Amino acid sequence: MKKWLLVLVLVSSASESGEFVVYGSGAISCGKWSAARKTEDDWPQHGQWIQGYLVARAEMGANLQRTDQERINLWVDDYCKGNAMNDILDAARVLVDELEQKPSQP
Repeated sequence: MKKWLLVLVLVSSASESGEFVVYGSGAISCGKWSAARKTEDDWPQHGQWIQGYLVARAEMGANLQRTDQERINLWVDDYCKGNAMNDILDAARVLVDELEQKPSQP
Protein backbone atom coordinates (compact mmCIF):
# COMPACT_ATOMS: atom_id res chain seq x y z
CA MET A 1 0.00 0.00 0.00
CA LYS A 2 2.79 2.44 0.88
CA LYS A 3 4.53 1.73 -2.43
CA TRP A 4 1.39 2.64 -4.39
CA LEU A 5 0.94 5.84 -2.43
CA LEU A 6 4.52 6.83 -3.22
CA VAL A 7 3.99 6.06 -6.92
CA LEU A 8 0.81 8.14 -7.00
CA VAL A 9 2.55 11.04 -5.28
CA LEU A 10 5.42 10.88 -7.78
CA VAL A 11 3.03 10.69 -10.72
CA SER A 12 0.95 13.61 -9.52
CA SER A 13 4.07 15.70 -8.87
CA ALA A 14 5.41 14.94 -12.33
CA SER A 15 2.06 15.74 -13.92
CA GLU A 16 1.80 19.11 -12.18
CA SER A 17 5.21 20.17 -13.48
CA GLY A 18 4.27 18.99 -16.97
CA GLU A 19 7.45 16.96 -17.32
CA PHE A 20 7.44 13.18 -17.13
CA VAL A 21 8.72 10.18 -19.04
CA VAL A 22 6.35 8.08 -21.11
CA TYR A 23 7.31 4.42 -21.33
CA GLY A 24 6.31 1.82 -23.87
CA SER A 25 3.74 2.30 -26.59
CA GLY A 26 2.48 5.59 -25.21
CA ALA A 27 5.51 7.24 -26.77
CA ILE A 28 4.96 5.99 -30.33
CA SER A 29 3.32 8.16 -32.96
CA CYS A 30 -0.15 7.60 -34.31
CA GLY A 31 1.52 7.02 -37.67
CA LYS A 32 3.36 4.04 -36.20
CA TRP A 33 0.11 2.80 -34.62
CA SER A 34 -1.59 2.91 -38.03
CA ALA A 35 1.30 1.11 -39.73
CA ALA A 36 1.35 -1.58 -37.05
CA ARG A 37 -2.41 -2.08 -37.40
CA LYS A 38 -1.94 -2.73 -41.14
CA THR A 39 0.82 -5.28 -40.67
CA GLU A 40 -0.59 -6.85 -37.50
CA ASP A 41 2.94 -6.98 -36.04
CA ASP A 42 3.08 -4.73 -33.00
CA TRP A 43 -0.39 -3.34 -32.58
CA PRO A 44 -1.56 -5.82 -29.90
CA GLN A 45 1.04 -4.48 -27.46
CA HIS A 46 0.03 -0.91 -28.33
CA GLY A 47 -3.62 -1.76 -27.70
CA GLN A 48 -2.70 -3.32 -24.37
CA TRP A 49 -0.84 -0.14 -23.42
CA ILE A 50 -3.98 1.91 -24.00
CA GLN A 51 -6.05 -0.53 -21.93
CA GLY A 52 -3.52 -0.20 -19.11
CA TYR A 53 -3.74 3.58 -19.36
CA LEU A 54 -7.54 3.44 -19.12
CA VAL A 55 -7.35 1.16 -16.10
CA ALA A 56 -4.86 3.50 -14.41
CA ARG A 57 -7.07 6.53 -15.05
CA ALA A 58 -10.09 4.66 -13.69
CA GLU A 59 -8.03 3.67 -10.66
CA MET A 60 -7.23 7.36 -10.17
CA GLY A 61 -10.94 8.22 -10.11
CA ALA A 62 -12.10 8.66 -13.71
CA ASN A 63 -15.62 7.29 -14.14
CA LEU A 64 -15.28 5.62 -17.55
CA GLN A 65 -17.97 4.00 -19.66
CA ARG A 66 -17.45 0.31 -20.31
CA THR A 67 -16.11 -0.61 -23.72
CA ASP A 68 -14.11 -3.41 -25.31
CA GLN A 69 -10.71 -3.73 -26.97
CA GLU A 70 -12.08 -3.74 -30.51
CA ARG A 71 -13.99 -0.49 -30.00
CA ILE A 72 -10.93 1.07 -28.37
CA ASN A 73 -8.77 0.04 -31.34
CA LEU A 74 -11.28 1.40 -33.86
CA TRP A 75 -11.52 4.68 -31.95
CA VAL A 76 -7.72 5.03 -31.88
CA ASP A 77 -7.58 4.15 -35.60
CA ASP A 78 -9.99 6.99 -36.32
CA TYR A 79 -8.15 9.42 -34.04
CA CYS A 80 -4.81 8.55 -35.62
CA LYS A 81 -6.10 9.12 -39.17
CA GLY A 82 -6.46 12.80 -38.38
CA ASN A 83 -3.54 13.11 -35.95
CA ALA A 84 -0.67 11.05 -37.36
CA MET A 85 2.01 13.17 -35.65
CA ASN A 86 0.44 12.89 -32.19
CA ASP A 87 1.54 10.07 -29.94
CA ILE A 88 -0.51 7.28 -28.42
CA LEU A 89 -0.52 9.04 -25.05
CA ASP A 90 -2.36 11.95 -26.71
CA ALA A 91 -4.87 9.52 -28.19
CA ALA A 92 -5.37 7.80 -24.82
CA ARG A 93 -5.96 11.13 -23.07
CA VAL A 94 -8.59 12.17 -25.60
CA LEU A 95 -10.19 8.72 -25.33
CA VAL A 96 -10.48 9.15 -21.55
CA ASP A 97 -12.29 12.44 -22.17
CA GLU A 98 -14.64 10.66 -24.58
CA LEU A 99 -15.32 7.75 -22.21
CA GLU A 100 -15.65 9.76 -19.02
CA GLN A 101 -19.20 9.75 -17.78
CA LYS A 102 -20.21 13.23 -16.81
CA PRO A 103 -22.66 13.71 -13.93
CA SER A 104 -26.14 14.33 -15.29
CA GLN A 105 -27.57 17.80 -14.87
CA PRO A 106 -30.76 18.06 -12.74
